[in-house]
Amino acid sequence: MTGFNFARVTLIGLFFSISAFANTSADECYQHETDPRTGWIYQNRAQWEADRKDLWKVTPRMPSILRLKRGYDVAMVESVKSRGIGSDKRQHCYVGCRIAAEVGADIAEYAAYYKEHKDISDCDPHTHFDLADISATLKGAEAGAMHSVKADAAFCRLECRKIFKK
Repeated sequence: MTGFNFARVTLIGLFFSISAFANTSADECYQHETDPRTGWIYQNRAQWEADRKDLWKVTPRMPSILRLKRGYDVAMVESVKSRGIGSDKRQHCYVGCRIAAEVGADIAEYAAYYKEHKDISDCDPHTHFDLADISATLKGAEAGAMHSVKADAAFCRLECRKIFKK
């Protein structure tokens, strides 16, 4: 597949996946999602929809598709590596740091919001929408961007252990 065709297919696939997240309207989906304020399943669809809309309002613009693809590739590799470094927030921090170091802080920022869009819209009770996850990813992205020359995996692990003690 040529680079142009690959980019076009990737762009079309990404468009449809993002559109699906933006327009998910499964009648019972909210009954499988955890409300971050209570830690319990959403009690009503209206609050779930409001949280999804509020998240879209603050989501940054989508970066270029080629950089986004590079960021996705980094995220897939680094999210596996992050599993052994401790808490969920530390893992978000680490992945944000690595994406920012390899591709740029704007890609890490977009990935942070995208991940939480996915979590609130996937109808999976095992994933959890949490604004603190966005914050953790952004803290990692800041560390990775400020030290991109030396922000290898070891650096990001160490920085995120400093930022998130547990």
